[in-house]
Amino acid sequence: MNLFKCAYCLLQKDISELGGEIKKNVEKLQLQKKIWEEEISKLFSTQFSTSDNKKQAELERTIQQKNKELENISFQIKNSQEQVCKTCWKGFEKKDIDTFTCVVCKQKITGKKLGGHIQNYQDEGISVRKWVNFCQSCKNTRIIEANIYCPKKGDGRDGDWDIGKPQFDCDCPVTEEKLII
Repeated sequence: MNLFKCAYCLLQKDISELGGEIKKNVEKLQLQKKIWEEEISKLFSTQFSTSDNKKQAELERTIQQKNKELENISFQIKNSQEQVCKTCWKGFEKKDIDTFTCVVCKQKITGKKLGGHIQNYQDEGISVRKWVNFCQSCKNTRIIEANIYCPKKGDGRDGDWDIGKPQFDCDCPVTEEKLII
């Protein structure tokens, strides 16, 4: 008999009592990991079969990028294997739990929402001027937060601020108490 310990009620339960959505999420990540591993393997084969140095260097950079993505997937699998029984899961569904979609990994996240301005996803259409929500995993492994003046993060420009220029670098709403007139 396969048993697991529920992360919330801390009881030993049969694996058939495992909450479905958490299990499905892990299976999806494991499938994604397998696809990445196969893709990296193909890239290695291509790299060693070519004699063009530029092509080999380009493939090496791609492989390094894919390996970073693979590490991120492995990290997500490790952190998403918090097993919850169906009884506890139903309790969570009844409560009004904060859920959001991470702008980077596009996963629906349950829990504390992190936010800020990010600078390394402009190629994907995420403006550095826009406040976005992201998960802890992406914050730790994929995001470079922008160092800009934002009313949500603190005060605007101070003594060296030119009145003819904007006080803040982003599009976040500014309250009157934050404005310097």
